[in-house]
Amino acid sequence: MGLFRRDERKKEIRYILSIDGGGIRGIIPGYILGMMNQIIRESGTDRPLYSCFDLAIGTSTGALLAFALTADPENTALSREEGKPFPAMKAETRGIIRRRTVYTEMGVLDRGTDPMTLEDLYISHRSEIFPQRNTVKSILYPLFQDKYSAEAIEGFLDRMIGDKELSDTFIPTAAVSYSLDMGGIYLLRSWESHGLLMKQALRATTAAPMYFPSAHIKEKDTGAEHTLADGGLAANNPALWGYMEARKLYPDADEFRILSLSTCKMQYSSQLSGAQGGLAAWAKEYTKIADDAQLCTVDSMLEAIPGVKYTRIWAPVLTERIKLDATAEPSIGQLQKAAREAYSIEEGKIRGFISDMLEEEIHSSVRIRERKRLPGPSQAMLP
Repeated sequence: MGLFRRDERKKEIRYILSIDGGGIRGIIPGYILGMMNQIIRESGTDRPLYSCFDLAIGTSTGALLAFALTADPENTALSREEGKPFPAMKAETRGIIRRRTVYTEMGVLDRGTDPMTLEDLYISHRSEIFPQRNTVKSILYPLFQDKYSAEAIEGFLDRMIGDKELSDTFIPTAAVSYSLDMGGIYLLRSWESHGLLMKQALRATTAAPMYFPSAHIKEKDTGAEHTLADGGLAANNPALWGYMEARKLYPDADEFRILSLSTCKMQYSSQLSGAQGGLAAWAKEYTKIADDAQLCTVDSMLEAIPGVKYTRIWAPVLTERIKLDATAEPSIGQLQKAAREAYSIEEGKIRGFISDMLEEEIHSSVRIRERKRLPGPSQAMLP
């Protein structure tokens, strides 16, 4: 009988959060993250949303959301009183609010950023990220230089997170960028930060060509220098990269469950016929087709990998193409409406994923602080 005894070790399951790029369309996954947090609270569990995942990864606007969710918000504008909208900040203001904590048998979990505010992050600061230009200049600028200056996005990041270290996250978190000098994906990891700041990583992953200039970073520990652009050039859906990194971080895991939040980009349908060809026919078609093909490839690969349960959140809720910097009121209203429709359509899948997550114990991948003292019969727990 001993020869046939099965290993009684509990199945190790690791959870990954992946968020697509898409500029201002980050309103959609931002809203969904807030609703996920609400579902957790309705379950009677006081766990912060980030503590349910073992890894978070994002591309461009998705990286901004991932780090906003998982970063330690102390001494940043991400730490706010619950439910209040982000204030319009002046350059000299950081809007620092007291931190909050959750007590567990293992120790103290920092509450972190309130996920219910992530949608508002875009609405309150859209004009800081994408400052509007004069109409005449807006037509001419793309021919000779990027649409926005680096100062716009860098100023926003500095006001939001200051000089927070890239490593200062509650769980392993990564941003996807593309190396222009080396070619290929360059990951900015919280667990291998090379001494970089969080704002440097986010500046790199959001450097969308024709919108913002490329980013230049220097690794503090190695001295290596890189010129980086928006990770959407090669991995607008970073879920596959999240899986590969999770395999390295958790080599003994039996299963990986991935929640992939899209920005609900419209699926492009080309009108090219077999008789059409050449630069004239393909100039406007190529990048749109390539981008969709990239997204489809990631979906197909992850669905075919043994030991992976892939949950993709996408719904056909956008009836027109929303540009990365579409910050006018009609576009914002359309995105907010689309966010709610997408959540309604995909709510069953989201609730199912969360239900499975909440059955898992908090893993050692989550940063937990020890209590200063254990509670006695009439003694309050202290952070």
